[in-house]
Amino acid sequence: MPHDRRTGIALCIASAAAFGALPIFGKVAFDNDVNVVTLLFVRFLLATSVLWVLVKVTGASLRGVERKHVVAGLVMGAAGYGIQSTMYFLSLERIDASLSSLLLYAYPAIVTGIAVLLGRERATAPLLGGLVVATVATLLLLGDGLGGDADTLGVLLGLGSAVGYTAYILAGDTLVAKLQPLVLASLVTSGGAMSFGTWGAATGTLRLEMSGTALLAIAGCAFVGTVLSVGTLLAGIERVGASTASVLSTVEPATTVLLAVLFLDETASPVQLFGGALLLVAIVLCQQTRTPTVADESLPGVPA
Repeated sequence: MPHDRRTGIALCIASAAAFGALPIFGKVAFDNDVNVVTLLFVRFLLATSVLWVLVKVTGASLRGVERKHVVAGLVMGAAGYGIQSTMYFLSLERIDASLSSLLLYAYPAIVTGIAVLLGRERATAPLLGGLVVATVATLLLLGDGLGGDADTLGVLLGLGSAVGYTAYILAGDTLVAKLQPLVLASLVTSGGAMSFGTWGAATGTLRLEMSGTALLAIAGCAFVGTVLSVGTLLAGIERVGASTASVLSTVEPATTVLLAVLFLDETASPVQLFGGALLLVAIVLCQQTRTPTVADESLPGVPA
Protein backbone atom coordinates (compact mmCIF):
# COMPACT_ATOMS: atom_id res chain seq x y z
CA MET A 1 0.00 0.00 0.00
CA PRO A 2 1.46 3.42 -0.97
CA HIS A 3 2.56 5.55 1.97
CA ASP A 4 0.15 8.37 1.06
CA ARG A 5 -2.80 5.97 1.07
CA ARG A 6 -1.78 4.51 4.43
CA THR A 7 -1.58 8.02 5.82
CA GLY A 8 -5.01 8.83 4.39
CA ILE A 9 -6.57 5.76 5.99
CA ALA A 10 -4.99 6.63 9.34
CA LEU A 11 -6.30 10.21 9.08
CA CYS A 12 -9.85 9.03 8.28
CA ILE A 13 -9.83 6.63 11.22
CA ALA A 14 -8.49 9.37 13.50
CA SER A 15 -11.27 11.67 12.28
CA ALA A 16 -13.94 9.05 12.97
CA ALA A 17 -12.52 8.40 16.45
CA ALA A 18 -12.52 12.16 17.18
CA PHE A 19 -16.14 12.45 16.04
CA GLY A 20 -16.93 9.42 18.18
CA ALA A 21 -15.61 11.18 21.29
CA LEU A 22 -17.99 14.14 20.80
CA PRO A 23 -21.02 12.67 22.65
CA ILE A 24 -18.78 11.59 25.53
CA PHE A 25 -17.63 15.18 26.05
CA GLY A 26 -21.26 16.28 25.69
CA LYS A 27 -22.42 13.91 28.43
CA VAL A 28 -19.71 15.21 30.78
CA ALA A 29 -20.82 18.80 30.09
CA PHE A 30 -24.46 17.92 30.82
CA ASP A 31 -23.44 16.20 34.05
CA ASN A 32 -21.85 19.51 35.07
CA ASP A 33 -25.05 21.55 34.57
CA VAL A 34 -24.36 22.93 31.08
CA ASN A 35 -27.45 23.38 28.91
CA VAL A 36 -27.65 22.64 25.18
CA VAL A 37 -27.65 26.28 24.01
CA THR A 38 -24.56 27.19 26.03
CA LEU A 39 -22.71 24.04 25.00
CA LEU A 40 -23.33 24.59 21.30
CA PHE A 41 -22.59 28.33 21.38
CA VAL A 42 -19.22 27.90 23.13
CA ARG A 43 -18.38 24.84 21.04
CA PHE A 44 -18.98 26.63 17.75
CA LEU A 45 -17.33 29.84 18.94
CA LEU A 46 -14.12 28.02 19.89
CA ALA A 47 -14.15 25.85 16.75
CA THR A 48 -14.77 28.87 14.51
CA SER A 49 -11.78 30.77 15.89
CA VAL A 50 -9.45 27.85 15.16
CA LEU A 51 -10.93 27.01 11.76
CA TRP A 52 -10.50 30.56 10.45
CA VAL A 53 -6.86 30.47 11.59
CA LEU A 54 -6.47 27.23 9.62
CA VAL A 55 -8.05 28.91 6.59
CA LYS A 56 -5.39 31.60 6.80
CA VAL A 57 -2.50 29.20 7.44
CA THR A 58 -3.44 26.82 4.61
CA GLY A 59 -3.90 29.61 2.08
CA ALA A 60 -7.61 28.99 1.63
CA SER A 61 -9.52 32.18 0.92
CA LEU A 62 -12.90 33.82 0.38
CA ARG A 63 -11.36 35.87 -2.41
CA GLY A 64 -13.47 35.68 -5.56
CA VAL A 65 -16.38 34.00 -3.74
CA GLU A 66 -19.76 35.63 -4.35
CA ARG A 67 -21.48 37.15 -1.33
CA LYS A 68 -24.55 34.98 -1.82
CA HIS A 69 -22.44 31.83 -1.39
CA VAL A 70 -20.91 33.20 1.82
CA VAL A 71 -24.40 33.99 3.13
CA ALA A 72 -25.60 30.52 2.11
CA GLY A 73 -22.76 28.92 4.08
CA LEU A 74 -23.65 30.96 7.17
CA VAL A 75 -27.32 30.04 6.80
CA MET A 76 -26.40 26.37 6.51
CA GLY A 77 -24.73 26.63 9.89
CA ALA A 78 -27.34 28.83 11.55
CA ALA A 79 -30.41 26.97 10.33
CA GLY A 80 -29.67 23.52 8.92
CA TYR A 81 -26.69 22.46 11.00
CA GLY A 82 -27.92 24.42 14.02
CA ILE A 83 -31.24 22.58 14.09
CA GLN A 84 -29.59 19.21 13.53
CA SER A 85 -27.08 19.79 16.33
CA THR A 86 -29.84 20.91 18.68
CA MET A 87 -31.82 17.73 18.08
CA TYR A 88 -28.72 15.59 18.52
CA PHE A 89 -27.69 17.12 21.85
CA LEU A 90 -31.27 17.20 23.16
CA SER A 91 -31.33 13.50 22.33
CA LEU A 92 -28.01 13.04 24.10
CA GLU A 93 -29.52 14.58 27.26
CA ARG A 94 -32.20 11.89 27.32
CA ILE A 95 -30.59 8.68 26.06
CA ASP A 96 -27.23 6.92 26.20
CA ALA A 97 -24.39 8.30 24.10
CA SER A 98 -24.02 4.94 22.33
CA LEU A 99 -27.67 4.81 21.18
CA SER A 100 -27.67 8.48 20.17
CA SER A 101 -24.57 7.94 18.01
CA LEU A 102 -26.00 4.83 16.35
CA LEU A 103 -29.27 6.60 15.52
CA LEU A 104 -27.40 9.52 13.94
CA TYR A 105 -25.56 7.04 11.74
CA ALA A 106 -28.77 6.29 9.88
CA TYR A 107 -27.97 9.43 7.84
CA PRO A 108 -25.76 7.81 5.13
CA ALA A 109 -28.56 5.41 4.22
CA ILE A 110 -31.14 8.23 4.29
CA VAL A 111 -28.95 10.34 1.98
CA THR A 112 -28.55 7.41 -0.41
CA GLY A 113 -32.28 6.63 -0.38
CA ILE A 114 -33.23 10.22 -1.18
CA ALA A 115 -30.55 10.36 -3.88
CA VAL A 116 -32.17 7.31 -5.51
CA LEU A 117 -35.63 8.91 -5.34
CA LEU A 118 -34.30 12.14 -6.86
CA GLY A 119 -32.54 10.28 -9.65
CA ARG A 120 -29.04 11.20 -8.45
CA GLU A 121 -28.19 7.54 -7.86
CA ARG A 122 -28.90 4.44 -9.96
CA ALA A 123 -31.07 1.96 -8.07
CA THR A 124 -28.86 -1.12 -8.38
CA ALA A 125 -29.73 -4.37 -6.57
CA PRO A 126 -26.76 -4.15 -4.13
CA LEU A 127 -27.64 -0.55 -3.32
CA LEU A 128 -31.30 -1.37 -2.68
CA GLY A 129 -30.20 -4.33 -0.57
CA GLY A 130 -28.05 -2.03 1.55
CA LEU A 131 -31.00 0.33 2.05
CA VAL A 132 -33.24 -2.55 3.15
CA VAL A 133 -30.64 -3.67 5.69
CA ALA A 134 -30.30 -0.07 6.92
CA THR A 135 -34.08 0.22 7.33
CA VAL A 136 -34.26 -2.97 9.38
CA ALA A 137 -31.33 -1.79 11.52
CA THR A 138 -32.94 1.62 12.15
CA LEU A 139 -36.25 0.01 13.11
CA LEU A 140 -34.42 -2.18 15.63
CA LEU A 141 -32.72 0.87 17.14
CA LEU A 142 -36.01 2.79 17.23
CA GLY A 143 -37.70 -0.16 18.89
CA ASP A 144 -35.39 0.24 21.87
CA GLY A 145 -37.16 3.51 22.65
CA LEU A 146 -40.63 2.98 21.19
CA GLY A 147 -41.86 0.53 23.79
CA GLY A 148 -38.35 -0.38 24.96
CA ASP A 149 -36.18 0.83 27.83
CA ALA A 150 -34.86 4.04 26.27
CA ASP A 151 -36.57 7.45 26.44
CA THR A 152 -38.97 7.64 23.49
CA LEU A 153 -38.56 11.38 22.83
CA GLY A 154 -34.79 11.02 23.03
CA VAL A 155 -34.85 8.24 20.44
CA LEU A 156 -37.08 10.26 18.10
CA LEU A 157 -34.81 13.30 18.49
CA GLY A 158 -31.83 11.08 17.65
CA LEU A 159 -33.50 9.94 14.44
CA GLY A 160 -34.52 13.52 13.75
CA SER A 161 -30.88 14.58 13.94
CA ALA A 162 -30.07 12.01 11.25
CA VAL A 163 -32.81 13.45 9.03
CA GLY A 164 -31.54 16.97 9.74
CA TYR A 165 -28.00 16.03 8.79
CA THR A 166 -29.34 14.51 5.58
CA ALA A 167 -30.93 17.86 4.70
CA TYR A 168 -27.63 19.61 5.52
CA ILE A 169 -25.73 17.35 3.11
CA LEU A 170 -28.25 17.66 0.29
CA ALA A 171 -28.42 21.44 0.70
CA GLY A 172 -24.65 21.64 0.64
CA ASP A 173 -24.54 19.94 -2.74
CA THR A 174 -24.94 23.32 -4.45
CA LEU A 175 -22.22 25.01 -2.39
CA VAL A 176 -19.31 22.59 -2.45
CA ALA A 177 -18.29 23.51 -5.97
CA LYS A 178 -18.24 27.20 -5.01
CA LEU A 179 -16.36 27.10 -1.70
CA GLN A 180 -13.23 25.33 -0.51
CA PRO A 181 -14.12 22.67 2.10
CA LEU A 182 -12.22 24.33 4.95
CA VAL A 183 -13.81 27.69 4.16
CA LEU A 184 -17.27 26.09 4.06
CA ALA A 185 -16.64 24.38 7.41
CA SER A 186 -15.59 27.74 8.89
CA LEU A 187 -18.71 29.45 7.57
CA VAL A 188 -20.95 26.68 8.91
CA THR A 189 -19.49 26.88 12.42
CA SER A 190 -19.63 30.70 12.26
CA GLY A 191 -23.33 30.51 11.41
CA GLY A 192 -23.87 28.07 14.26
CA ALA A 193 -22.08 30.32 16.77
CA MET A 194 -24.10 33.37 15.68
CA SER A 195 -27.44 31.55 15.85
CA PHE A 196 -26.90 29.96 19.28
CA GLY A 197 -25.38 33.17 20.67
CA THR A 198 -28.34 35.23 19.46
CA TRP A 199 -30.93 32.70 20.64
CA GLY A 200 -29.25 32.26 24.01
CA ALA A 201 -29.01 36.02 24.62
CA ALA A 202 -32.62 36.62 23.54
CA THR A 203 -34.08 33.83 25.67
CA GLY A 204 -31.78 34.17 28.66
CA THR A 205 -30.60 30.57 28.28
CA LEU A 206 -26.95 31.43 27.70
CA ARG A 207 -25.13 30.61 30.95
CA LEU A 208 -21.43 31.27 30.61
CA GLU A 209 -20.59 30.75 34.27
CA MET A 210 -19.51 27.11 34.52
CA SER A 211 -17.09 24.82 36.29
CA GLY A 212 -13.63 24.05 34.98
CA THR A 213 -14.72 20.49 34.19
CA ALA A 214 -17.65 21.76 32.13
CA LEU A 215 -15.42 24.18 30.20
CA LEU A 216 -12.90 21.42 29.48
CA ALA A 217 -15.71 19.16 28.24
CA ILE A 218 -16.99 21.85 25.85
CA ALA A 219 -13.42 22.52 24.71
CA GLY A 220 -13.20 18.80 23.93
CA CYS A 221 -16.37 19.12 21.83
CA ALA A 222 -14.81 22.05 19.97
CA PHE A 223 -11.19 20.99 19.47
CA VAL A 224 -11.48 17.19 19.34
CA GLY A 225 -15.04 16.64 18.14
CA THR A 226 -15.05 19.49 15.61
CA VAL A 227 -11.68 20.98 14.58
CA LEU A 228 -9.54 17.82 14.80
CA SER A 229 -12.24 15.63 13.28
CA VAL A 230 -12.93 17.98 10.35
CA GLY A 231 -9.25 18.69 9.69
CA THR A 232 -8.20 15.03 9.63
CA LEU A 233 -11.24 14.10 7.54
CA LEU A 234 -10.45 16.66 4.85
CA ALA A 235 -6.79 15.60 4.80
CA GLY A 236 -7.82 11.95 4.60
CA ILE A 237 -10.28 12.54 1.74
CA GLU A 238 -7.50 14.20 -0.28
CA ARG A 239 -5.47 10.98 -0.06
CA VAL A 240 -8.05 8.17 -0.31
CA GLY A 241 -11.21 9.76 -1.76
CA ALA A 242 -14.63 10.32 -0.24
CA SER A 243 -15.99 6.81 -0.79
CA THR A 244 -13.19 5.13 1.17
CA ALA A 245 -13.43 7.83 3.83
CA SER A 246 -17.17 7.18 4.18
CA VAL A 247 -16.59 3.48 4.80
CA LEU A 248 -13.81 4.19 7.32
CA SER A 249 -16.11 6.63 9.13
CA THR A 250 -18.06 3.64 10.47
CA VAL A 251 -15.36 3.57 13.15
CA GLU A 252 -17.17 6.57 14.69
CA PRO A 253 -20.21 4.90 16.32
CA ALA A 254 -18.04 1.95 17.37
CA THR A 255 -15.71 4.42 19.11
CA THR A 256 -18.64 6.09 20.87
CA VAL A 257 -19.97 2.76 22.14
CA LEU A 258 -16.52 1.74 23.43
CA LEU A 259 -15.84 5.09 25.13
CA ALA A 260 -19.35 5.13 26.64
CA VAL A 261 -18.78 1.69 28.16
CA LEU A 262 -15.33 2.67 29.49
CA PHE A 263 -16.03 6.17 30.82
CA LEU A 264 -19.82 6.52 31.26
CA ASP A 265 -20.62 3.01 32.54
CA GLU A 266 -23.16 2.56 29.76
CA THR A 267 -24.27 -0.90 28.68
CA ALA A 268 -25.56 -1.44 25.15
CA SER A 269 -28.50 -3.84 24.87
CA PRO A 270 -28.26 -6.86 22.54
CA VAL A 271 -30.84 -5.20 20.26
CA GLN A 272 -28.72 -2.03 20.06
CA LEU A 273 -25.57 -3.99 19.30
CA PHE A 274 -27.27 -6.08 16.59
CA GLY A 275 -29.02 -3.07 15.06
CA GLY A 276 -25.80 -1.06 15.14
CA ALA A 277 -23.83 -3.86 13.48
CA LEU A 278 -26.48 -4.17 10.74
CA LEU A 279 -26.40 -0.41 10.20
CA LEU A 280 -22.62 -0.38 9.75
CA VAL A 281 -22.87 -3.25 7.25
CA ALA A 282 -25.54 -1.32 5.35
CA ILE A 283 -23.37 1.81 5.21
CA VAL A 284 -20.49 -0.17 3.73
CA LEU A 285 -22.82 -1.77 1.14
CA CYS A 286 -24.30 1.57 0.15
CA GLN A 287 -20.97 3.38 -0.14
CA GLN A 288 -19.31 0.62 -2.17
CA THR A 289 -22.10 0.37 -4.72
CA ARG A 290 -23.07 4.01 -5.30
CA THR A 291 -21.75 6.75 -7.57
CA PRO A 292 -20.28 9.63 -5.52
CA THR A 293 -21.99 13.01 -5.89
CA VAL A 294 -20.28 16.39 -5.74
CA ALA A 295 -21.29 16.72 -2.10
CA ASP A 296 -19.73 13.36 -1.26
CA GLU A 297 -16.40 14.57 -2.55
CA SER A 298 -16.26 17.96 -0.93
CA LEU A 299 -18.76 18.63 1.85
CA PRO A 300 -17.00 18.67 5.23
CA GLY A 301 -18.62 16.13 7.49
CA VAL A 302 -19.55 17.36 10.94
CA PRO A 303 -22.11 14.76 12.00
CA ALA A 304 -23.30 16.37 15.21
